[in-house]
Amino acid sequence: MTSSTCSLPRILKAKTIGDRAMIIMACHDLESPLQMFDTPILEDIMSIFITSAVLKLVQGLVLL
Repeated sequence: MTSSTCSLPRILKAKTIGDRAMIIMACHDLESPLQMFDTPILEDIMSIFITSAVLKLVQGLVLL
C-alpha cells in the first residue's frame, strides 16, 4: 500500500478553517457572495488564515 498525501488531520484542519470562514460570512449577513470581498469582511476572513499560518510556524519552531 502507498501512503496518501492527504492525511485525515490535514483534511480536518482545512475543513475547520473553511467552516470558520463560512461562520464569519454568515455573521456579516451577506446578501451576495461577492460581498465577501468588502474590506471589513475580507479582513476578518483573512485573519483566520493568517492566524493559522502563524500558529503553524510557531509549532514548527517549537518542534525543532
